[in-house]
Amino acid sequence: MAGTAIPVFSLKSSGSFGVGDFGDLKLFIDWAIQTGQKLVQILPINDTTITGTWTDSYPYNSISIYAFHPMYIDLRQVGELKNTKLNNRFKKLQNKLNALDSIDYEAVNKAKREYLRCSYDESGLKILSSLKFKEFFKRNQSWLVPYAAFSYLRDKYATADFKRWKEHKYDPAEIAALCDEKSETYKDIAFYYYIQYLLHIQLSAVSNYAQAHNIILKGDIPIGISRSSVEAWVEPFYFNMESQAGAPPDPFAKDGQNWGFPTYNWERMEQDGYAWWLKRFNKMSEYFGAYRIDHILGFFRIWDIPTHAVRGLLGNFVPSLPLSVEEIESYGLKFQYDFMTRPFINEDLLNRLFDEDADLVKKKFVRHLHHDIYGLNEKFLTERQVQAYFKDKNDAKSLKLRDGLYSLISDVLFIPDRNRPNLYHPRIAVLDDYIFSRLLPAEKEALRSRSRQIRYPICFL
Repeated sequence: MAGTAIPVFSLKSSGSFGVGDFGDLKLFIDWAIQTGQKLVQILPINDTTITGTWTDSYPYNSISIYAFHPMYIDLRQVGELKNTKLNNRFKKLQNKLNALDSIDYEAVNKAKREYLRCSYDESGLKILSSLKFKEFFKRNQSWLVPYAAFSYLRDKYATADFKRWKEHKYDPAEIAALCDEKSETYKDIAFYYYIQYLLHIQLSAVSNYAQAHNIILKGDIPIGISRSSVEAWVEPFYFNMESQAGAPPDPFAKDGQNWGFPTYNWERMEQDGYAWWLKRFNKMSEYFGAYRIDHILGFFRIWDIPTHAVRGLLGNFVPSLPLSVEEIESYGLKFQYDFMTRPFINEDLLNRLFDEDADLVKKKFVRHLHHDIYGLNEKFLTERQVQAYFKDKNDAKSLKLRDGLYSLISDVLFIPDRNRPNLYHPRIAVLDDYIFSRLLPAEKEALRSRSRQIRYPICFL
């Protein structure tokens, strides 16, 4: 069976508004029919509007597991505006955006949002009073109302980081009052009902069209959710907000990957029969005959990184079995807590990492402990603290200092388990680090020879 996997945004046609949309997806289904294909898979299409900038274009960092991205609305199906002057202005803008060699993500989204707002002001409330919309709203109210309220508050406070909102704590009663049809905020909030309803109609039409022509339309479910998302705001108990999901080091990412998503609280999800996931799957099945679950391995184990880390080196798999002191010593390695669990920093390492800037590092970032041994200053104990300090410093010297400090922080042999601090995870890829070179020959051999017997063998491979 032949098929094609493609992002919707890349399907731009002459009738698009600067980006591929659901109308173009229908045209692509026609092409699949003509070429004898049986399946069309698309990348995630969830709303990722967090900053309003091009960085929102990453499709796996959505603000809602249900809401679709407004940029996928086919404005041809929305119809022309009643205001001729506005129509002409948008037509010129459409031609300009379509003529670009690459998609101008920010310009497209700004233009489409403005167009949709004009359309909403002209006929939106009439559509929201229709029987079909009311049926849609009834079926989707549980996620649509929080999403619309979230989007309204994101715009009001100019940030999706709900911890910075005045009304940052989710309260169902307060949100119900905010979204009440009689409230002053209703029209602005209902704008998001309007957008999601149009998206629902258009994608449903594509889905029905594909099914009628024996084409499987396949969706994509991101494994993670954004920290600045409706789900994190409304249902934080389903997630480990103090954790970050990512991946361990590999030949293509020597420091591992940190995706930034909170990990799932599977124990809590189990309590209600994984209702959160069932609702998500059921919603996807309304539009797709099949769907891919991104990083499905995350259902069985996830690379869990503490929130104070920037890179992936200080993580460990969850679930996994940490080691006791007795187990570590049974491999011929005498356990020394300070030496093995805290960054090992000496004169030699500072000179290797920082060269002519070693003295600067000694003055500002580390403190002398004894002999040639140093410890990190309190303001630079974690990678996040270092990252914050160098946030607006992008010159070569600053980047070298930052990355060198990251290397100091991760220069440990073992990481205490977050829930059981008297148990330890061997730090992954530690054979490549300076601290390993400081072990005695017998200790090095103990780690090498026993690595495959440790219940965490990947750490030393």
